[in-house]
Amino acid sequence: MNSKSGSSVKLSFAGDIMCIGKQLEACTVGRVHDFTSLFADTKELFSSSDYVVGNFETPVAGESSGYTSERYRFNNPEAFAEAVRDAGFDLVSTANNHCMDRNAAGLFATLDTLDRINIDHIGTYRSREERDGCFMREINGVKVGFLAYTYGTNAFAHHMYLEDGQLFAVNLFQPQECRPGSIHLLDPIDRIAQQVDELYLPGNPVFEKEIRPYHDQLKRDVQALNKNGADFIVLIMHSGGQYNKIPDPYTLKLVDMIVEMGGVDAIIGHHPHIILPCIIKKNIPVAFSIGNFIGMPNTAPDWAADYVDYSVVAHLHLRMNRPGSMLEKLTFSITKSVLRPNGVATVVPLCDLIRETSDPVLKSKLLEDNCRMVNLFRGSSGSEVPFCEEYEFHLYKSQDADQE
Repeated sequence: MNSKSGSSVKLSFAGDIMCIGKQLEACTVGRVHDFTSLFADTKELFSSSDYVVGNFETPVAGESSGYTSERYRFNNPEAFAEAVRDAGFDLVSTANNHCMDRNAAGLFATLDTLDRINIDHIGTYRSREERDGCFMREINGVKVGFLAYTYGTNAFAHHMYLEDGQLFAVNLFQPQECRPGSIHLLDPIDRIAQQVDELYLPGNPVFEKEIRPYHDQLKRDVQALNKNGADFIVLIMHSGGQYNKIPDPYTLKLVDMIVEMGGVDAIIGHHPHIILPCIIKKNIPVAFSIGNFIGMPNTAPDWAADYVDYSVVAHLHLRMNRPGSMLEKLTFSITKSVLRPNGVATVVPLCDLIRETSDPVLKSKLLEDNCRMVNLFRGSSGSEVPFCEEYEFHLYKSQDADQE
C-alpha cells in the first residue's frame, strides 16, 4: 500500500444535477446552448476540495436522440456536461432512474460523451469488463474506492428494459421496475412497508431468486475494492421516494443490508430531491438524501416548495493512520437553486446569498431557512445555528438508530 502516513483528503459530494426542459429552454438561443451561468457562483465552493462527486441525472446522448421534450424523460446537450466538469466535478454517478431515458444506446452514448470531455463516471457501463473493473482513485496518497447503485431506471414509465445480455449496464439494487422482486418507490409508504416485509422475509424464494443476485453483486464489488487496496469506500445510493420527508421502508432496509454486509465506509444518498437527515449507523455516516444541487425552482409540489430549492454539499475529511475510522470529520455546506429574471436557474452557496442580500425581510427568511436546513441534515430541531460557510456534523455522538 502506497498511502502516505498522515495524509489528509477532503472529498465533496453534491446532490442531484438536474436539467429539466425549462432549464434547457432558458439556456438555449437558436441552436446554441450556454450553461455556463448555472454554476458561475460556485467557484469557491470546491476550492478546498481534493475530489468532487455529483449525481448526473440526465443522459447526454446526442442531438439525434432528441433533447428533453417530456417532463420526466431527459437528454441534454454535451455543453451541459462540460459546464458540470468546468464547475469542478471530478466524478459523476450515472446510476439513477434517468440513465435509461434514451434506452441502452443512449446510456452507452452518454458514457462516450463523458469520456470525451474527460469526466470520470461510475454506475453504468458499456461492457461487463468495464463494470467489473474497480473504480479507485489515489488522492493525496489515500486510495478511495467509489461505487454507485440505483433502485431502478423508470422502466415503469418508459418501458425501456435492459435485455438479458445487457444486465451489466446498470448497477441495480433490485430488478427493474415491474419485474418480479422489484418495489415501486412511488407507491404509498404503507404499501412499500408491506412489500418489504413480504419480499425480504427469510427464505422467501422470490428474494433468493430475484433480489439476492443484486445484493451479492454489490458485496463482490465491495470485496474487490478491498482486495485491491482501497483505504476508504464510498457508496453512492440512488433510492427513496421523491419529496418524501422521511426515508421510506425500502431504503431503510437497503441501508441496514449495506451496513451489515460490511466494507462500506460512507453512504451518500440521492433521489428524494430534498434534504433528509443524516445518521450514523455502526460508525458509518448515512446521508439519505442531500437534495438537488441544481434544480428548477417552482416545479415541486406546493408542500415541498420550501425544501426543494436547498441542498447539502457533504464534505468527508479523511486522514490516513488516524486511530479508529479514517473519517476524521464530516462537514457540509448549504446551497440554493435561484431562478434568475432570464428564466435560468443557478446554484448559489446560501452563505453568499445571505451576505449579498440587502433586503432585511429576505435576509431574515434566508437565515431562517439556513437554520432549518442545517438542523434538518443534522437531525436536530430548533437549535440555534451560527451563520457560517461550512457546518460540522458530529460524527461520534450517539445517533445510531440502534442506540435510540
